[in-house]
Amino acid sequence: MKKSAKRLAIITDLDETIIDNSYIYGNLIPQGKEFSAAEWKNWTSQSAATAVPGAIKFLQLAKQKRVAIFYISNRDTSELFSTVSNLKKLDLPDADTSHMLFLSNTSSKETRRQQIMKRYNVVMLLGDNLNDFMQVFERIPIDERNAEVDKLTSQWGRKFIVLPNATYGEWENAIYDYDRKLSAEQKNLKRKEKLKGY
Repeated sequence: MKKSAKRLAIITDLDETIIDNSYIYGNLIPQGKEFSAAEWKNWTSQSAATAVPGAIKFLQLAKQKRVAIFYISNRDTSELFSTVSNLKKLDLPDADTSHMLFLSNTSSKETRRQQIMKRYNVVMLLGDNLNDFMQVFERIPIDERNAEVDKLTSQWGRKFIVLPNATYGEWENAIYDYDRKLSAEQKNLKRKEKLKGY
């Protein structure tokens, strides 16, 4: 195998991959409140997320080995500085604006991944959502997502490291057929339709 002249890099998602935001739900649930963009902004502005266990040690070790760390997130660009502050508090490596690629004109992360791949040899991607790894998973039905996962068996646990997020993610949008206008009752019906018993 020909050795790449490019510097090595890891691309990681932020929320529920390396930082834990469960506190927002711990705040909303007792108040009987629903998640909203305003509540999320209020939370991120506090720069108070903690690290997912093992994340800091792993990324610091990678940095010691001269691996660049890039954070690709669908956080809004208005949250950039509060996020940098949060990551610095946690002592995460490369916690600066040049290593963070936030949501701009599309929620797809593919263009941002390709930007990094032009300059670096990306040896690992970390995420809590299939869309954190490849564009092929975006906006397709559940059975097709599962089939694409199976095609990449050799990558999981090697190049693609997934930390399952049971709270939210693109898997939920797939259940709702990507219809974000459904009411809570309609969403509940869709969830029930997809249930599999034994």
